[in-house]
Amino acid sequence: MLSKIRENLSTWVVGLLVVLVAIPLVFMGLGDYQTPSNTYVIKINDQNITNSKIEQEVYQYKQALSKNYGGSIPSIYTDEFIKKITVEYIIRTTLIDQMSRDFGLVFHNQSILDDLYNTNAFKDNGVFSNDLYKSQLFRLNVTPEIYESYVYQKGISEQLKQSITDTSILTKNEILDLTSNRFQERVINFKILSRSKVENNITISEDNLLGYYDSNKDNFREPEHAFFRFIEISKDNISKNITITENEIKTEYDNRLRDGMYSGTKKYAISHVSVPIRDNSDNIHKRIHSELLNGKSFAQVSNEYDVSKESKSNKGFMGEIVIEDLPAPFKSALYNLEIGQISEIFEYQNKYHIISIESITRGKVTKFDSVKQDIRNELLSDIAAKKYFSLIDEVNEIIYSGDNDISYLSDFLKVEVDVSQRVNKDSGTGIFKFNHVRNDLFRDEIIFNQKLSQPIFIDEDRFIVAQVDKYFDEKQMSFDKSKNIINKLLKDIKTREILLTQSEDLRDDLNADIKKIDSSFESFSGTTDSNEVNEELKNIFFNSNPTLGFQFKTMKSGDIIIFNIQSINKIKEVEKDDNYKDFINFSKNTYSESDFDRVFRIFKDNSVIDIDNETLYQD
Repeated sequence: MLSKIRENLSTWVVGLLVVLVAIPLVFMGLGDYQTPSNTYVIKINDQNITNSKIEQEVYQYKQALSKNYGGSIPSIYTDEFIKKITVEYIIRTTLIDQMSRDFGLVFHNQSILDDLYNTNAFKDNGVFSNDLYKSQLFRLNVTPEIYESYVYQKGISEQLKQSITDTSILTKNEILDLTSNRFQERVINFKILSRSKVENNITISEDNLLGYYDSNKDNFREPEHAFFRFIEISKDNISKNITITENEIKTEYDNRLRDGMYSGTKKYAISHVSVPIRDNSDNIHKRIHSELLNGKSFAQVSNEYDVSKESKSNKGFMGEIVIEDLPAPFKSALYNLEIGQISEIFEYQNKYHIISIESITRGKVTKFDSVKQDIRNELLSDIAAKKYFSLIDEVNEIIYSGDNDISYLSDFLKVEVDVSQRVNKDSGTGIFKFNHVRNDLFRDEIIFNQKLSQPIFIDEDRFIVAQVDKYFDEKQMSFDKSKNIINKLLKDIKTREILLTQSEDLRDDLNADIKKIDSSFESFSGTTDSNEVNEELKNIFFNSNPTLGFQFKTMKSGDIIIFNIQSINKIKEVEKDDNYKDFINFSKNTYSESDFDRVFRIFKDNSVIDIDNETLYQD
């Protein structure tokens, strides 16, 4: 099935680079580091990882970073830093994969398919799209095989984590300790010093405003900005003009039905016998093959000959199997077999194998009416995608001619021209809020030569083409235009200074018993589930040290709260309500995560990890 998807995806290629938002920073290709070569930079138990594999992963990570940050990787991501976190990730992932195999965990192809079909980035109008799947991976320079390896790695890791965390338990005493702390009751005295009251009583003189302006002129410059005329092309708008007839949907259904897509999953009842490959070849496998061709059953030869333990125990019957779950050599042997026909002898994992199909159970056929809407959506998505990418080529040809403006493009595409609001080089609204959009627009050939921009992709399904309408260079702001900004800035500074002084003085006086709690203070008594105060206050009350006496904290509004924790009462009997149940579930999950980390650390500590740092980090 996976190979069939890939074949369906190979019909066209898109020369387009867009950020794939569903997997923004992902190491691709993990889970297959074994190499027959003895040349390696990391050895994890008996598994070798070559330097070329490390470099490949570093390259993939850099590509993802570049796309995620609009083409410019932040300076913190040095080459050495990227390589170090790549190595750490590979070691952890490889260890988890080895742990999974030791646990006997498996992750079938069907699970990989389910993951693909349920990934939003590969859906168009809620339906998995082959074209979209291919184009998304193409933009990251990732093949389906590599991405499927990533899905496998993710799935097997989740299975491992679940196999450990599902067995974690909390004892009765642990639950009592946790709940007594979680549902504790605190008694708080508090007073809020209003920022706005202080600010309203502050006046900044004209001389102070002017003095600040003269000393900080460089901070008051109006940045370069522009207004752009642009058109927007989206796959959604293209879809609205596409009509899919009932006959087209039925034809597609019939084609898929012939290909077995709606026939359900076939199960093959397979007879099988295997013989270990021995140094002193006695040709038992050939004699068994001859006996089978002459009419003996697999059960008979398994009983009469020295076959593998598996063949003895299952009496020559493998069971009912979905073909996708079989190793490649078995698939190859099955593809050309008729029911009852004996396969040729083939080798796999140091054994000779012979198989035969006893019967095939076909799945239930899916009726047309139940999939009609899905097929329509898929056809619509495929047609829209092809038209969309064809349109990109046409737009590029018009732009590259160099003689056309936005009005010509608008007439050609029959799309209206919009005019942007003010766009600065460092800020904008709507689609101009994205860094990569502004970076592409503030180029000399666009700003000063009034050229059309190349297609600028907002996301994978839409792009714009723009042309400058008006441009304004950077200039010094006058004092009059700067006055309001300076006044607000100086008021903020003065307000914070006054509030801080008032808070420190009041806290110190209360702790020294110079001042007493008066009627301006409020009182709170309750748990973290209380509704008497807002969440911000509860976070302050229940995350503060009760031994510090009176203390103060600045709130999001800029107000400052003075408070003390008068007492803490632990509740012995907790009501078993929804809050209690949610907390116990959360505690179990947290505890199970700790269990997983502990098991992983033990496995890692007992593993042999050899790193050739000299080769790995050589200049």
